[in-house]
Amino acid sequence: MNQLTESTPDAPLKTLGQILIAEVRDATLRRMELIIGGKLKSATAQMLHQQITEGCSPELAQRIATEAIDAALFRLLNLLDENAAFSLRC
Repeated sequence: MNQLTESTPDAPLKTLGQILIAEVRDATLRRMELIIGGKLKSATAQMLHQQITEGCSPELAQRIATEAIDAALFRLLNLLDENAAFSLRC
């Protein structure tokens, strides 16, 4: 069975989690890497790049971003899993 046809009750939540990781988490972390590397040209991205390079290590900024994103996605999925008012269907 593929992820869209699984019949377990938590299959829709699992599918949503996989989509969030692939489409939100990974894309956001790639954008963060571009900001840290100074590769984005927007004024905001350039300002953030300057503040990161002057204020802390780029590695630390990346670790903090990863932790914050992972925690937010975990909390969202946990909320959906534990709250019966939400119903996910695929």
